[in-house]
Amino acid sequence: MKTIAQLDPDSAADLVQWLKKDEVPCETKVIPGEGGLEDCEILVSETDFDRACDVAEKWDAARLAEKVKKSTRKCDNCGSKNLEPVPHETLETVLRCKDCDTLMPVT
Repeated sequence: MKTIAQLDPDSAADLVQWLKKDEVPCETKVIPGEGGLEDCEILVSETDFDRACDVAEKWDAARLAEKVKKSTRKCDNCGSKNLEPVPHETLETVLRCKDCDTLMPVT
């Protein structure tokens, strides 16, 4: 079994639902964290690893898109709220203004 993610319990439960929806079998393992908090490790078989990673990337993108949608953040350049998360070369993800193409770090 290979680990695809280590997340807080609520996020792990959400990702597990996405994996089940795409018929990717998985297991979870509780890991004691710092200060008494727990994390959950999500494990998949070697043969399902690539497919599970694809699902996890889609889940993470959807989660970020929902966060951006609920955000009151505005474009630093034009003030538009019409922002979308996009991949970036050095940062994992940035926000791009759909109106003026300005790129901003996700905060």
